[in-house]
Amino acid sequence: MSIQVEGDSLAILKADLKSQRKQVRNLKKKSLWSRSLEEVMEKLVDIVHYLILEIHCAFGSNGTSRRRCCSNTSINWRRKQPHSCSQCGA
Repeated sequence: MSIQVEGDSLAILKADLKSQRKQVRNLKKKSLWSRSLEEVMEKLVDIVHYLILEIHCAFGSNGTSRRRCCSNTSINWRRKQPHSCSQCGA
């Protein structure tokens, strides 16, 4: 009986180890450390561009007038299209 329990425990541990290794591989693929400098810089430029758009929409171009921006800002940003909408005038 104890041999069967040990075998089951070993099988569970092996399955858990396999699952964790797969998870580590997936995380390595997503990590910026595994990317080239060009890919990382491209992502950073996208983030800065998005932040500038959000700041502009929240506070306006001169910081004094607050405008309501359209909800398509994030969609335009993800598609890498220039932001323009009639609601905020950007």
